[in-house]
Amino acid sequence: MEIQEFSPDIHIYYAGFSPLLIEGINLMKATQHLLLTIMENPVVILSPLQACSYKMFYESLILSYTSPIAQANKEITKATLTMFLQGSTEIYKLQNKWYLSSQSRKYEIYQEFLQLVMKYYTVHHGASFYADQLGLSLPHFCSTIKKAAGNTPLEVIASVILMDAKSRLKSGNEPVKNIALSLGFNNISFFNKFFKQHTGITPHEYRGH
Repeated sequence: MEIQEFSPDIHIYYAGFSPLLIEGINLMKATQHLLLTIMENPVVILSPLQACSYKMFYESLILSYTSPIAQANKEITKATLTMFLQGSTEIYKLQNKWYLSSQSRKYEIYQEFLQLVMKYYTVHHGASFYADQLGLSLPHFCSTIKKAAGNTPLEVIASVILMDAKSRLKSGNEPVKNIALSLGFNNISFFNKFFKQHTGITPHEYRGH
């Protein structure tokens, strides 16, 4: 982020969360329907009432981190973060005029691809399926996504799968086998291999880390 100018009465609030805390909630489920909109419009203008509400959210987060009770029970901080995310999604739902300025065809394709991935990532892991859905040849599809996103289609698909898998591994006691099956892996060994290839550790090791 680059700051171009600021006024004397500016107030800036920011918050950072550890990967372990983020992965402890199901971020994918909380934001999947609005992920594209959030990615395309990371800055939102809030009304005075909304700004006041979010200030209170941040103050609650700070208190939860410093509270002795929260230090012993991370679920309190996790619940506060979940509430903040839900508030964010509601703000985005109220916006109905988001658009990408000067959008080229390659970004339109990338946007359509992401929408398809969010819909089918638990079933289809290969690039060919998405190319067919978009009516594009596989080479042209792969080249377009690489130019628009800086990543290959397989890397994009893998990142979405991993985000969901990590969240579920940290947020509950769901058996790894069930997670693997629900994410489209017919064999748990394939899921273990996929997960270790991208993270360096197995799902069981990640859960216990």
